[in-house]
Amino acid sequence: LRARLTLARGMGVSSTQGWEASVNLPAPVKEEDPLAVLAGIASRQRVDLDAAQREVSARNGVVDTTGRFRWLGQLDVGVERERETDGSRLTGPTLDVSLPIFDQGQGAMTRAQAFRDRANAELAALELSIENDLRSASEGVAVAREIVAEYASALVPLREAVVARTQENVNFMLSGVFELLLAKREEYDTYEKYLEAVRDYWLARVQLSRAIGGRLPSDAQIAPAVMGVDAILNPPVPAGGGHSGHDMGAMKDRASPTASPATAEHSDHDREQLHETKESTSPIEEHSGHDMPEMMDAAEPAVAPKEDHRGHAMQGMQDADPPVPTEVETPAAEPHAEPHQGHQEDQP
Repeated sequence: LRARLTLARGMGVSSTQGWEASVNLPAPVKEEDPLAVLAGIASRQRVDLDAAQREVSARNGVVDTTGRFRWLGQLDVGVERERETDGSRLTGPTLDVSLPIFDQGQGAMTRAQAFRDRANAELAALELSIENDLRSASEGVAVAREIVAEYASALVPLREAVVARTQENVNFMLSGVFELLLAKREEYDTYEKYLEAVRDYWLARVQLSRAIGGRLPSDAQIAPAVMGVDAILNPPVPAGGGHSGHDMGAMKDRASPTASPATAEHSDHDREQLHETKESTSPIEEHSGHDMPEMMDAAEPAVAPKEDHRGHAMQGMQDADPPVPTEVETPAAEPHAEPHQGHQEDQP
């Protein structure tokens, strides 16, 4: 509201009138104006410079007039009436002329010259200030233009490429979602700085326009105002392309349908997270979710029910062979040691 009131005060209208400010900005012009051309325009259009030049001209005229009539001194012309003793009245003109014997008009001449010198000094200071302001504003426009070009040609495409590659890494489970969110946030920060750079460019052109005291010749090249938040976040999708890497909703569960149920259940976890501890009051341990390369062969036949060794409870193993003498250690666990590597077996 304060910004709207300030703008309405600057335009000389009421803030309640039905006027709207554009939310978009035009793109930078194709070519900037040369400094020499702008200096010539400033010398013709600056109102304060014209006023200072007129002041100097008037003071020079005062000095010339004072020097021309300095020898005349003060001249008084009037009418005088006198009454005589006999009652008659005498009326006649009077003329007073000062002779330049001691006062030759030195004071008036010095005063006129002082005013003339002050006017010349003010004019020189104003010309120097205009020159410096014009050069500074022109350099500011050039720098702001380079910043906008750098964002448009390098920084913004780089951030978009980072988001696209991070999205691909997330799709292949090489990166996490938070890395994608961080890349997306940095992309939005770059968009914001890009728009701020465009804003600074047009503010710099306003300062340059004030420096010359009028509109810039390159204002005729200004394109329609189309650069804004919506234009950057929702660009037109070209044929065969697009910003598919920016689609956060494309992240879905990509468990392989050809894997075994036990493998698909843990397809989004690392191998260290596959060994989950489960509560069980039974001495039988569940190993159906372990991903072992030896157990992924589809051509391997299913294990017969009689070869189920869940839990590897060596005390309860019933071997179909004749019982082993008690003085010899039971070697029944050796044939099954290789497919269940890494499991701690109970010693008999």
